[in-house]
Formats: sequence, structure tokens, C-alpha cells
Amino acid sequence: MFRFNKLKNSIPNPRILYNYLNQPVKRLREALGLVDSNVLTPGLTSTIPSQVKKIEDKSFSIGGQTYDTYSLKAWTVVGGDFAYVLDMGLINVSEGLMLITKNSTNLSADDTAGTGGWVNNPLTSGDGINAGSGSTLVEDDGTSEVILCNGPMYINQDNGISGTDDNYMYLILAALAALPVTFDAEIYVDIEFVVEAGAKVEHIKF
Repeated sequence: MFRFNKLKNSIPNPRILYNYLNQPVKRLREALGLVDSNVLTPGLTSTIPSQVKKIEDKSFSIGGQTYDTYSLKAWTVVGGDFAYVLDMGLINVSEGLMLITKNSTNLSADDTAGTGGWVNNPLTSGDGINAGSGSTLVEDDGTSEVILCNGPMYINQDNGISGTDDNYMYLILAALAALPVTFDAEIYVDIEFVVEAGAKVEHIKF
């Protein structure tokens, strides 16, 4: 007589079956660069947690030149000062220039003492003199409410220090020069840049 229990015991656990069948798919996705995993680590002295990574499935050609695409991601929290110059390391490109094509950097400010929640906004620079000239909101240390930060706020790519192949990357944040206010913020840097296809890219942290 056929025994149902015997059949039942021979059927593998669905979770085990799923994990078994999913392993080759997972390895294929990783090989194709479809699994996006980022590990942001700081430098030994000054570089904030960051990572440079090639985007395997994204490239383009223009004027007969093909370009590879890379990403630079970084994360940090600042507080207790009115100006910050944050080091994101050095990006060395073996051939040609490094060209930033996309900047999705986000600044988050805690406004739980004001209207509530968190304010998320991009980096926008004011003129550093006139109130209302900028539009990035940060948390005022004194009131714990968000205020407009009217100083310079931007990503700086400096390749004039040790040659055009060395791109020193900085995150610049500053309050209004005429009325400096200490402020807090949480910043997530997310930019994409291109280099000539085949050029070697090295991220050096300090």
C-alpha cells in the first residue's frame, strides 16, 4: 500500500529548496554586477566612510570614445561647528580625466523640535553673505530646529594639487559667513563619474 507519510518525508523543506535553487541565480547576479552591495569604510586619519565602485552594466560612447562608469558613495554626520571641509579620499585615474556626470547627494536635518520629522534636501550653495541666498536646510544647534544654510555647500573635485590624474574629493559645508551658526546634519554622498574605458581607478584614503 502507498504510504502518504513516506511521500511527505521525501519532500524537502520549502526554505531549503529555495536556498538550493537560488544559489546559482545569486552567483550569476553577482557576476553580472546586478547585486549592489556597498561597504563604506573610513581612512586611518581623515577620510570619512566612503567607497568607489565600478558600475559594471553602465557605460557609454561619445565622439568615438567609450567611457566606464563608477560611483562614489560616502556617509557622515557633522555637528557643533559652522563650517566643515570633509575628506572623501583621492581618486586616481591612470588615463584621461575623471568627469562627474551625476550628483544625488542628500543632506538630512533633524526637525523633531520644530515641525517634526527629518528634512531631506540636496546640497545648494548660497552666496555666504545674504540671508535667504541658499536653500539647504540644516539643524540649528541652538534651537534644534531647521534653518536655511546660506553658505557654500557642494562636492569639490580638486585635481590641481598633484596632477590631473589625482582627484582629491571634498565635501564642503558652511553656514552664513556674516552670521555663522553652528549646525548639525547627516550627509549621504552618492555621485557617478566616468573615465576612459580601460583606465585604472584607485580610491586612496587618508
